[in-house]
Parts: sequence; C-alpha cells; structure tokens
Amino acid sequence: TTQSRLRYQILRRYVMLDRRDKAIELVDTWLTPQGQQLPALRWKGDLLLEAGRGFEAAQVFRQAIAEMPDRVLLRHRLAASYLTVTDYPAAQEAYEQMMDIDPGAQIIAMAALGEMYLGLGLEKQAISTFNKLKTADRTRDPRVMYAIGRARQRMGHDDMAQQELE
Repeated sequence: TTQSRLRYQILRRYVMLDRRDKAIELVDTWLTPQGQQLPALRWKGDLLLEAGRGFEAAQVFRQAIAEMPDRVLLRHRLAASYLTVTDYPAAQEAYEQMMDIDPGAQIIAMAALGEMYLGLGLEKQAISTFNKLKTADRTRDPRVMYAIGRARQRMGHDDMAQQELE
C-alpha cells in the first residue's frame, strides 16, 4: 500500500541519519493489536538486526513468524539474528525449519547452512550439506551452483569451484 511504502521510506531516512533507535521507536507506534502488523514487525526486526541487537531481532522475527509461518524471508532473518549472537544451534534449527516451506526455501536454507558450517571451519559438514543439494536433483540450479562454487573457492579449491560454475 502507499502508506506502507511511505512508512518504509521514513524508516530508511532515519537509518541514513544514523538514528536507528528513533526508527525503532516509530515502528513501535505502528504496532497495534488491530490491523496488519507483519510489515512493521519485519522492519523492526531488520532495524534491530542492523543495529547488532540480535536477541531482540530474533524475538521480533519469531513474533512475525507466528503470524506468517511460511515466509521464507522471516525465517532467513531469524537465522541471521541467531548468527549475530553466535547461537549456532538456534540458527541451524531456523534453517532446518525453513527447508520445510518449499523447494526454493530448501535450496536457500541448505546453502545458508553450508555457508554457516564453512564459516565455522566445519568443512566436512559444509561439503555434506552442499552434496545434499547436488543430490536433491538440483545440480543445475544457479543458486546451488553458486553456493557450492563459492564454498569450494573459500576452501582454496579454485579449480573445483570453476567446475561447479560451468
């Protein structure tokens, strides 16, 4: 809606002015028991996440997911919130729940989970996760090719990374 777009632009202006706290206060005034809360919840969660307030962001994203459990973006942001506070088991659980939404969500979640493992130095788990993506009959999906190629490159296997991208 027009009002929603305008509200979003107001929030972005506050962020550009480095006034995230003011933006969060404003979003709180938009959260009312009656009416659609999902956009405001998502914005608040994103603002908290940008401000490095992962615990609070996770709480807001869980609230948004309660309203719309099949929104891939919300689950992805929930996992990102957990990652910012180094709660890796909770991030893994969020990604695993995301996999149940649909095949596209499964690809995104598995790629992100593999990246998380890779970032933690758990190369075997990362490779195992990426191989599951390959065996899920999605070998030529560009998202899978990119995730596996990126992982191989990060592990120093440039030749293998190139093969994944071809």
